[in-house]
Amino acid sequence: MKIAFGDLWEEVVYHPPPWTLAKVLECYKKHWMAVFGMVISRNFLSAIEYLHEHLCKASVVKPSTVNEVLQESKMLLEEFSSRSEYDGILSKALAQVNKLLKTIDKPGAGPNTPDTLKSTSGTTTCEQMEDVALTQHTQDVDTSLSPKPLAQGNRHVEIWSVLESVWNTINLFSLELFQKLDLSTATTTQNMDSLKDAFVGLQKLMAAVSEILAGIRQVLVPNSSFQDVWALYSFLTNNKMHNNTKFTAEELYDCISQEVYRDRLSVGCCQLAQLDNNIKRCYESVCLEIKNRGWL
Repeated sequence: MKIAFGDLWEEVVYHPPPWTLAKVLECYKKHWMAVFGMVISRNFLSAIEYLHEHLCKASVVKPSTVNEVLQESKMLLEEFSSRSEYDGILSKALAQVNKLLKTIDKPGAGPNTPDTLKSTSGTTTCEQMEDVALTQHTQDVDTSLSPKPLAQGNRHVEIWSVLESVWNTINLFSLELFQKLDLSTATTTQNMDSLKDAFVGLQKLMAAVSEILAGIRQVLVPNSSFQDVWALYSFLTNNKMHNNTKFTAEELYDCISQEVYRDRLSVGCCQLAQLDNNIKRCYESVCLEIKNRGWL
């Protein structure tokens, strides 16, 4: 979330910290398409929904379901662990899940086992499982940032997440600037420093949007070639609006040559073109108003 939305992430996130397991799962569901589904396979959403249904809605998790819940949790934890160990937190969670799986596999751990998860004294099943994490069985997507090689499809997901992150940053920054450049609330003695900073930021944003838009349009032309990707690649590798994911120009070209990503890029191009027009209109309006007020 912080990578996608920067310092505004706590204002954007569905549930701000501190989190319970229920709130974490709800955040995953709420931000899946825009954030988490761009980091790992979107197929894992079914695992999130499964865990939320059985750990947060049900007052009792039946013994026959416990193994499935743990398996889903184990595989989701492994998927996130392939990207980062998160200071060892995920490895500890995985160890606990594996321990629970071994426990229920012991002889005698059947339907009448006292290990059934129940709601007691107002404490939900979800809260009892706070130390256990999340996951799903799927053999797609290994978006690991570790040295082991990535499958090609997974690499495409990772590269696309960079484009998504840049778009989210540009969008949020533009909204912030438009609010600061509302001249109806500004006077000659009030908010001027903030207005000047925002105006400088608007000019930088206008240049950045123009550059990335030109790069995207270049790769979307019919019969585009590898040489057409360099402008977009240069922008993505030189700006500081995304995470530290590294990729080559060849990998970027291969990613956006796929029909699914090319279609997404076309949609993004239209959205950026609209934003570009809005930025230019805002710039012209601010310039005219500043001139009329004699601030230049």
